[in-house]
Amino acid sequence: MNNINFSRAEKAATRLHYRLNYGSKAAVPGVGAFWLPIGPVTMLIVVLTLLFTPFLLWRLHQMGWYGWLATFIVIVLIPLVAIRPLVDPQAMLWWYTFTVGPVVTFYLYIWILKYALGNHVDEVNALRAMAAMDQSPSPSSGLRT
Repeated sequence: MNNINFSRAEKAATRLHYRLNYGSKAAVPGVGAFWLPIGPVTMLIVVLTLLFTPFLLWRLHQMGWYGWLATFIVIVLIPLVAIRPLVDPQAMLWWYTFTVGPVVTFYLYIWILKYALGNHVDEVNALRAMAAMDQSPSPSSGLRT
């Protein structure tokens, strides 16, 4: 892989890792959401999921993680498409269950991806540190007296 693509993929991985970890830090105030009505909270979560999904898919594509893109399709999109014909919009409990179900699988996918991405970023940082150590002059390379 050439250096340009590697640095672009590395940058994409770092940005995605930051966004995934930012979400977990922002979840602490979200505990107060239990005191709010469930309808607006659910709608907010669904809207945030819909807004974040294109960013996530674009970053995975930039990184070349096509296996994770396929996993997203299998875990999130196929169940979403398969469930829609079964949902009766008149039955509110069924509608709520089938609306929240895909969101739950999405956040399960995000949770697993966050750990895999964290390991990848740590490995890249370790390789970068080792490369920097190899390029630095050794103490014994000075002039001998």
